[in-house]
Amino acid sequence: MNRQQLADFLGEYAHGVVEEWMRLIDIEETQARVTWAGDGTFKVGELGDFRLTVNVEPIEHEPEPLEWVPGTWGETMQNDRVRLGGAEAVIEGFSKLDWHTTIERSFQKPDGKWWDLVRPFEHTSVHVRLAGRTDLLTFPPDSPVDILCTPTRRAMLTLTRGGLS
Repeated sequence: MNRQQLADFLGEYAHGVVEEWMRLIDIEETQARVTWAGDGTFKVGELGDFRLTVNVEPIEHEPEPLEWVPGTWGETMQNDRVRLGGAEAVIEGFSKLDWHTTIERSFQKPDGKWWDLVRPFEHTSVHVRLAGRTDLLTFPPDSPVDILCTPTRRAMLTLTRGGLS
């Protein structure tokens, strides 16, 4: 069923609903009986004959214009289309994590156990899973990436850059 066929069906359906429910109406503190003729026309008591027409039309929305906007990985969101070095991908998974330490190096002790040298290091990292890939990629939040934006997404970027979260 295409959109016009659906609109025609909805018009007939709405007409049937009105015909089913509009049997007795109140007009200026008086009740009047509605008698349907079956062809879309009806009589309202002694007030006269009328015809019901229902028009349902599909609304065609204009596609929103898209533009590549320079941004950072920290500004990306799940479902964003991003471009880096000419390659494009959609972000299927996204997380932004704050860290307080880093592992400077690991070494194995003589008994076979591993030991990590952990140092304090306040930092944030962005982890993304891109469509078509199974690995998790990690980026510094301030590293550059282009984000494909609708006007709405562009406005969101502007607001977050202005300090609104």
